Amino acid sequence: MNWKSLFPSRILSRGREYYLDGSIEKYEETQDCIQAEVVGTQLYKVKISLSDNEVSQMECECPYAQDGKACKHMAAVLYRHSEELKSPAESQRMHDSKTFDDKDLYFFTGTTESYERKKAAVTKMVMKSDEETVRNYLVSVLMESDNYLLRFKTITDVCSQGDVQQYIERVQSVADYYMGRKGFIDYYAADEFILDLRAFLETDARIMVDQQLYSEAFQLANAILSTLDSVDMDDSAGGAGMLADDISKFWIELLSQVDDSGKREMFQWFMEQLRKAEASECKAFCREHWQNTVARMYYIGLCEEEGVYEEALQALDESIAKDRSLSKLQIRDYEKQKKDIYRVIKDEEHYREQLWKLVEDYSPVDIELYRELRGLYDGKSWSELREQIISSIRDFQSRNELLEEEKLYDRLLDSVLQSPGLYTLRQYDDVLGELHPVQLLEKYRQQLNQMAEMLLVAAAGIVFCGRKLYKSR
Repeated sequence: MNWKSLFPSRILSRGREYYLDGSIEKYEETQDCIQAEVVGTQLYKVKISLSDNEVSQMECECPYAQDGKACKHMAAVLYRHSEELKSPAESQRMHDSKTFDDKDLYFFTGTTESYERKKAAVTKMVMKSDEETVRNYLVSVLMESDNYLLRFKTITDVCSQGDVQQYIERVQSVADYYMGRKGFIDYYAADEFILDLRAFLETDARIMVDQQLYSEAFQLANAILSTLDSVDMDDSAGGAGMLADDISKFWIELLSQVDDSGKREMFQWFMEQLRKAEASECKAFCREHWQNTVARMYYIGLCEEEGVYEEALQALDESIAKDRSLSKLQIRDYEKQKKDIYRVIKDEEHYREQLWKLVEDYSPVDIELYRELRGLYDGKSWSELREQIISSIRDFQSRNELLEEEKLYDRLLDSVLQSPGLYTLRQYDDVLGELHPVQLLEKYRQQLNQMAEMLLVAAAGIVFCGRKLYKSR
């Protein structure tokens, strides 16, 4: 039975996928009729009439078959029929894992088993060929097909951003081809269009994953989805939805394999897509993922863009409570955002309170915040307040920065002279060198003497240990 000639190659490919996926139910076969139900976007009944073991008529309830076209559901049923027809000799041959011959190059029923046999037969044929013949043939194939060229480069070489862009342009060219001048993909072309896009996901993106090119695979999958979303097409058969669902599963698979940097890249892309949606939808999405710090930060940004500052302040308070166990710098960033909001809404009391909290409670002191706080007071009142701040700071490095900022050089000198080692001395050498050169030189002399004494003690210890070791021998 040569039934495969009744179908376009793409329909055959899709039908084989349906068969291998186990989408055929209630399969019944008689001498002159095959009946089954195939699970697609819905359940479709298929009936195929036979005459002298050849297909005489085919019927399917799907929209594609209504105009008399051979559909993927019919092909799936006939793949099942071919499997049922296998003779005992053929079955034995399929299960014989040691023998491969030329018949296996062309013997393919659509099953996984027959695929593996064909693959083994092709491998055997290639291995029998000499290296030069294989190389020359490979070059000729790659010259004829840029798609194969890209795939081969992805497998054997580093996939550059330029290569990814080539993939993306090819995905778009598929859409341009099917839309044509009408700018619309009708029902009859939609299935083949989806199949061509699916090939990029199942072949090219899969190769990238196998090569651990996760970022490139993610970009390609996104381009496929973006192209799918941008075209005007009749998707009555539901193929676009199924492909979108497969892309979603592909994302989940990627998430399980990428490192933290890859996860951030993916999440940022998802958030960027949300940015294009309605604000209410974005905020609802963020609320669903409220445990995620990035989602809350994005939510707060949306609130600020909308001007709903009370909502933003509430979200910031929730974030401070949730993330308190994280880095203190993260909490300080939240507090800074609260300060900025209070300034925007002209809530001077809370704005001032936030600045004091940021300057007094967080170390090291942010000098820009310190200057911002100083700007709220006149010179006389600030002289007293700065002493309150300086005396409250335990971190001597931050205290020294404030002394330098306020030009309190005598007190800065005292702090530098009391500090151990040379680090702080070198840090403020340029500031204090011209004002107090004698004191700084004396400090250098003292530190160098201490270092020399420590070296002498260390050297004496080494000599003593060496003598003891010598005597023990």
